Amino acid sequence: MQSKKIYIVLIVMMVVLFFIFFLLYGVDEIIKKDDQATIVVGDHTVWQYQNKKWMNITGITSFQDYNWHTFEVFDNNEKIGDYSLWYDDRWYVFDKEKNPISVSGSFLAYEANYDLGVAPFIEKKISDYGPVEQVLSRYGIDTSSKFSNAVQISFDIDRDGEMEDFYLITDVFAIDFEPQVLFSFVFMVKNEEIYMIYENINQTSMYNTCKPYFTSFLDVNRDNTYELILSCGRYSVEKEIQWLYEFHDNDFKILISNE
Repeated sequence: MQSKKIYIVLIVMMVVLFFIFFLLYGVDEIIKKDDQATIVVGDHTVWQYQNKKWMNITGITSFQDYNWHTFEVFDNNEKIGDYSLWYDDRWYVFDKEKNPISVSGSFLAYEANYDLGVAPFIEKKISDYGPVEQVLSRYGIDTSSKFSNAVQISFDIDRDGEMEDFYLITDVFAIDFEPQVLFSFVFMVKNEEIYMIYENINQTSMYNTCKPYFTSFLDVNRDNTYELILSCGRYSVEKEIQWLYEFHDNDFKILISNE
């Protein structure tokens, strides 16, 4: 009789634990399966997120399917409002009365049934070139090399309460000097460890390389960590390249790109 009571108690405890686990994780996962988002990056990239999967939307017809849709629009990393978009070789922005809204041309916009949590960030001059010299040495590049752009961002990408430092260095499209080797590196420093995000070394010509820049930090899949959109401008009228990176298991992985 006593063993039967213990057995019943164990079953009840298991049911209660299962119910608690379902409330903590199961309901959240079911809700996330309904997440839908369309992200516009610059003039040549549209990504769709649905059923926890990413899809790269290409072609003018696909882009025009979003004409007059209302998006949350960000320009220069700041939200400027909820506006309608119209595509004709590039994206144009309009208010409710269809008055044009001026944007820089390189912008971020999204429509979704949840908040993507786009976070502000500020680029600054590099304060510590130690990690930069480590990366240059790792790739056999002179540590006294000049840069066409060199910036640093402090941002808590994994939301652990401590800032990570993001570095971007490149000598691509230099104006006042002629590089011996064309290179671009984007990396993160966390707990004195260097995590590479993007690297490109091209010793032939600037015509087949690109110049990277940070576009956005945002939480696209509601996992309480941020993802990173990195863009890369190419020579002349060639289309920009965009990548969406996730920092997972101490490594940066590309979730989707427009390539």
